[in-house]
Amino acid sequence: MKSRQQREGGWIVLLAVLAMLAITIAFLGAAANNSSAKLERRDITTTALAQAKTALLAYSISRDDIYNGTRPGEFPCPTLVAPGTSGYGTAATGCVTRRIGRLPWQTLGIPELFDASGEPLWYALSSKFNPSTTTININTRADIVLYATDGITVQQPEVVAMIFAAGAPLDYQNRSSVSTASCAAASATTLVRNVCADNYLDSSAGRNNASNAGPYIAAMAAPTFNDAVVSITTSDFMPEIERRIGINLVQTLKAYYINSNSDPMKRYYPNPVFFSDVILAPSA
Repeated sequence: MKSRQQREGGWIVLLAVLAMLAITIAFLGAAANNSSAKLERRDITTTALAQAKTALLAYSISRDDIYNGTRPGEFPCPTLVAPGTSGYGTAATGCVTRRIGRLPWQTLGIPELFDASGEPLWYALSSKFNPSTTTININTRADIVLYATDGITVQQPEVVAMIFAAGAPLDYQNRSSVSTASCAAASATTLVRNVCADNYLDSSAGRNNASNAGPYIAAMAAPTFNDAVVSITTSDFMPEIERRIGINLVQTLKAYYINSNSDPMKRYYPNPVFFSDVILAPSA
């Protein structure tokens, strides 16, 4: 028969094992919850970026110079003022000098979109597709370059627009609404800190997502980089614009035919022009 001391020792070992098992279960549960929380946060940000891209594409495709003086293919400028101030959410009237700001959600006609950290989305636009651009056609080449994680490999060479989820502030980023600072990424302009992209968008491998005109980077998450990015290229919208313009041309020709003569038997379509009379739009 075991002594009392032996029995007590056995209970102590058993309790220690049970304690270790409880700690292990708690740790695994916490890890699972943490993983689930990370996935949920990622989904929130991914959804917001996708909604922003869809809204921008719909805006660009729906432009129509016949009805509202705009052109298919152009995109709105960013909103360049701070959240909560007058005009926030509305696209700036021009973005030749400052091409990066927050998503112009009011101009797009959508609710304001936030990433998982509660930060409104940021947005940068190529100079070739903004409202001040003289020519937009199938030959127009965007001038933003997006690099892969290494900062050397070009992921996309001709990006029309970039959408950024800035995430929580890093140690060096000050998102104050009162103090000002030199904003290097916006042409060395002094701006309120919560308008300056430097305080929201990050750098990696020598590429800075806060720069006014790029190049930008789609880097892996790290302690010094937490941006999530989505790009827009001409392949995302030009085929749909071509289809839409083709439909408009068919409708125009049909209208011409119907209005060409009151007698249905004498109606006609317009003659084609000579190729030598065609003025080709320049590439941009």
